[in-house]
Amino acid sequence: MGKVCGIGKPVIRAFLFWAYLAAVFYLTLLNREPEEQRMAWTTLFGSYRRAWEENHAFILWGLIDNVVMMIPFGLLFPWLHERIRLGRTMAAAGLITVFIESTQYLTRLGYFDVDDIWNNLWGTAIGYGIYCSFKEMAGARRECRKARIKPLVLGVLPLMAFLSFFALFLKIALGC
Repeated sequence: MGKVCGIGKPVIRAFLFWAYLAAVFYLTLLNREPEEQRMAWTTLFGSYRRAWEENHAFILWGLIDNVVMMIPFGLLFPWLHERIRLGRTMAAAGLITVFIESTQYLTRLGYFDVDDIWNNLWGTAIGYGIYCSFKEMAGARRECRKARIKPLVLGVLPLMAFLSFFALFLKIALGC
């Protein structure tokens, strides 16, 4: 099978991105029943504290879900166009996340949580880092050269930083 070229590659990229966004909106807004009342958690790391103090696995998994949910955004958004960099990727993810959180609050289809915004941005940064690492490896392969270490290290830095942050939280929360 030959390579996808010409108009096909941008169409496939756009389709994957919009299909991913549709899935996110479905999972965060359309696949929910309204809560009895509007709720907002406006203290940064409040969900982390609740998960810790209440030994609440559901909240803990929700924190992880919000990171994982936005990793594809960090991969797919800059893949749409080579000129999209980290700043624009993070800004777009922030706007989408604030839209989702605000809509959940206004429609009672969830609650507004600043930790969700924090975790979504972490996921986006991780996805962007993975995108940059893949881009470097693909460029090295295409140009028959060794991959440069600096872009690869910078690419995995957001993932390592989040894992360190989360490991520290678990260490404190679990008293290990």
